[in-house]
Amino acid sequence: RQAKEAARWRGLLLQALCFTVPAFLVAMVLPHLPAARPLLLAELAQGVSVQAALLFVLCFPVQFCIGAPFYSSALASLRHGSASMDVLVSLGTLAAFCYSLLSIAVAYCAPAPGPADPPAAPPTHFFETSAMLVTFVLLGRTLEAAAKGEASDAVQKLIRCSPSTAV
Repeated sequence: RQAKEAARWRGLLLQALCFTVPAFLVAMVLPHLPAARPLLLAELAQGVSVQAALLFVLCFPVQFCIGAPFYSSALASLRHGSASMDVLVSLGTLAAFCYSLLSIAVAYCAPAPGPADPPAAPPTHFFETSAMLVTFVLLGRTLEAAAKGEASDAVQKLIRCSPSTAV
């Protein structure tokens, strides 16, 4: 049972890493490269940069598919009138993701600046933050499940070493 749980968390972590590492690169590394910066900041639509669109596409699966166990556990916890770590993870990551969506939606719906107006500030987004938080929590769950498995194995070995009869 412990091995199955550890394998489940490890699988979710690996899936999350497949999306989170590229999102981290798009958000934190590529904007500092002179060749990539203009491409990332190019607008697909008013207020929607290539970078924001890429981050949305990369982080959505982490947030809502891979992170789904956190939401189901958080809802179950809230139904029982308690708040677990899953509630905190869900609230924190949803806040970052929804703020990012709202920021981009406001920039998209805002009136276009006139020729005499200063250019509008680009919307701020934190899509990668929510994906990284989910991924770090998955890393913690993976390490926890592995430690539980090792502890369980150690207890089983100790039980097998005990004498069958006492003198």
